[in-house]
Amino acid sequence: MLNTQQAGARIAQLRKQAKFTQETLAEHLGVSPQAVSKWETGTAMPEVALLCALAETLNCGTDDILRPQQRAAQSDSTAFAYDESFTPAPANIKMKARNDVRIVDLPACKMVSSGRVGWNSAFEPGGPMERFDKWFTAYDKTRADRFYPRDFMYGPECGSWVEWGFAVTQIPNNIDGLQLIDFPGGLFAVAVSVDADGKDHNRVHNGIKDWVKVSNCFALDMSDTRFCMGHISTPPKARDVMGYHQMDLYVPIRVREAGEK
Repeated sequence: MLNTQQAGARIAQLRKQAKFTQETLAEHLGVSPQAVSKWETGTAMPEVALLCALAETLNCGTDDILRPQQRAAQSDSTAFAYDESFTPAPANIKMKARNDVRIVDLPACKMVSSGRVGWNSAFEPGGPMERFDKWFTAYDKTRADRFYPRDFMYGPECGSWVEWGFAVTQIPNNIDGLQLIDFPGGLFAVAVSVDADGKDHNRVHNGIKDWVKVSNCFALDMSDTRFCMGHISTPPKARDVMGYHQMDLYVPIRVREAGEK
């Protein structure tokens, strides 16, 4: 349950650390000084949109405001101390980089797959990838929803092979000789790159891994069943005006265990 008085005290603490007066903070946020005063005394709290703007202005996360430590600060001049058992998720991620990567949880499911194909021959005419592409393009048109991606291309970082899979909720009657596999699902860290641009792909891929390493709450989780994946997310009409495809890059991760370094 939100303790508005503790949250208000935290807002006042952060405002003073950021060298704002109530008046200058109010002007920056487009509210009245009286509104800021009410926040700090706990008689009112900012609405969600204002809370996000307030957190960004004070260079903190919304959790820094809404989950202050249970024991109060000794005085206004004493830095607000947190419960040592609680570490905000983005503790080591700079404010501007917190939304560079998003976290998704993909469900375990069945996939129709091209099978593992060596990179050198993967896209030869009449090969497994071309056959999969034709099947996937036709089958994808039969589904009613468009709320999340179904097809992913993945393989080991060494690049010895590649596989293209399409997640299905029901096993299709005809998969044209393709394979049916079990996809393990799980957590992934995701960011956008430019499709077919190797330099940008490497930049984004390495950026995701760096983000995970400094996140203080996630760890990389590549294995012989969980691989880095790609999904082209650009709708055709957007591709036509942009001139290129965007590719979402998925890096498998897990939540760090308590005390794990």
